[in-house]
Amino acid sequence: MLIGKFLTPTGGLIVKSLSIALAAAVVSTAALAAAPAMTIGSLTMTLSHEDCMAKAARIIRRNGLTTNFESLAKTVYGERGDYTAAIRCENEHTIAIFVVGGPQSKTTTEYHDKLKADFGAP
Repeated sequence: MLIGKFLTPTGGLIVKSLSIALAAAVVSTAALAAAPAMTIGSLTMTLSHEDCMAKAARIIRRNGLTTNFESLAKTVYGERGDYTAAIRCENEHTIAIFVVGGPQSKTTTEYHDKLKADFGAP
C-alpha cells in the first residue's frame, strides 16, 4: 500500500485515486499474464484447394498436433499439449494462413515457423 499522503494541485488528497489506479494495473497485468500467446502468419501459394488441405493435414500431423485433429471446409486443426494449431487454405486469395496458440509465445513461434517451413515457405 502507499505510504504517505499526496496532494493535488488544489490541495486535495489523491491517495485513494492512486490506490485504485495501482489495483487496476495489478489486475490488468494478471489478466495479460493469463492470456494465451498467438503466432499468426501466411504465405502465398498456387495449390488447388484439395492439395492445400491435404498438405495442411499432413503437416499438422507430422508436427505431432494430432489430438482433436479435425479437417473442415477450409481449415485443418490439431492440438499438442497446451498448444493448438490451424492451417487455413484461402484459395480465393491464394494464401495459406497459419495460427498457433498456447501459453508460451516462444513455443507458439517455434510451432508456427516449423509448420510454415514444412508447408514450403521461402
